[in-house]
Amino acid sequence: MTRYGPPDDGGYYAEDPYPAPGGPPEPEAPKWYRTPAAMFAAGVLAALLLVFIVWAVFRTGSEDVPGSTEAPLTPITPTAPATTATTAERVTETVTVTETSTVPPTTTTVTTTTTPEPTVSTTVSTTVSTTVSTTTVTVTEPPPEGE
Repeated sequence: MTRYGPPDDGGYYAEDPYPAPGGPPEPEAPKWYRTPAAMFAAGVLAALLLVFIVWAVFRTGSEDVPGSTEAPLTPITPTAPATTATTAERVTETVTVTETSTVPPTTTTVTTTTTPEPTVSTTVSTTVSTTVSTTTVTVTEPPPEGE
């Protein structure tokens, strides 16, 4: 005899007591330290820490260490050359200018006057530059035609 329904045998597992799977599981919410606000706060804190470290290095690097044996540096001021004090009612300045036809000369005059004592120092410097240019042109004429 043929039957088209489930068998009466209890060993036949046609009905599943568990429901069919409904798809992938729901994703979990991100952890608190993975949220955008927490990442932004961590970046701000890292930047502030870096700024503080750089500031501390430059601040401590410019201070003297207590107990150091180095003498403090003092600036060296140039001393004025020894001058002879002379009193003059009039100051005459002579400038020599030499000219050539090729290059104009360069004349430099430096006058130094010291205020406390009436002394005058004059330096005259003259530079003359001459340029000579020689050009030789040789022209060879061909013999006249017909000869």
